[in-house]
Amino acid sequence: MARGDLDPDLPSLRSVGYRQLWSHLAGACGLPDAVAAGQRATRNLAEAPAHLAAIGTVLDWNPQPEDQELVPILRVMSTVAAR
Repeated sequence: MARGDLDPDLPSLRSVGYRQLWSHLAGACGLPDAVAAGQRATRNLAEAPAHLAAIGTVLDWNPQPEDQELVPILRVMSTVAAR
């Protein structure tokens, strides 16, 4: 914006919520609309793992010896996601 070194295409400014507030700062929308849009984007991001589980997306993960403590947790999560 005014600094000249910020651009909405920078990776850090593409994060959830930043784009929506950037639109407000650029004058494209009011603050309440930007906040609501940021909340929607955050909600959509939070719901993505549940959606992937619901449609049966399988994650390809091969546990390493140092990951063995995670295996029981992942089994429970897989069982819950399969319901």
